Amino acid sequence: MPIPEILKVDHPASTKSTNKDTTVKKNGPRRQRKSYSGHIPIPEKYHCLAEQRSRRFQVDLEYEDIGDELMDLRKQAFDLYGVTCLWNIPGDATIDGMRSIARGLRNYGDLKAAHLAIEILIKTGWNEFYAT
Repeated sequence: MPIPEILKVDHPASTKSTNKDTTVKKNGPRRQRKSYSGHIPIPEKYHCLAEQRSRRFQVDLEYEDIGDELMDLRKQAFDLYGVTCLWNIPGDATIDGMRSIARGLRNYGDLKAAHLAIEILIKTGWNEFYAT
């Protein structure tokens, strides 16, 4: 029994094509990785999970002179809540980085994490606790 014309399918492999450009790029252009310096300019007593992740994934973090109190709070936040609350925060030791740490603590943490977030925000000079 012959196959009806409606059910016939044209397969490109079965017919010869004159188009010579048949190469397909699957992944697109390869991105150039930034050079990883591995330099951590803070004392070792302030190293925490953020520095471990930066070494593992070869990503340089940003550092500013934010003072010993904020560095202690940063280490405390990553030691207590790094895996549960700060899994998506890079952990830059800057004022903006500290505010993003506080946001992660508020969004994903418990009541103690919220108190730590408030303490971080007070030290960074952020005065709008009602903001999201």
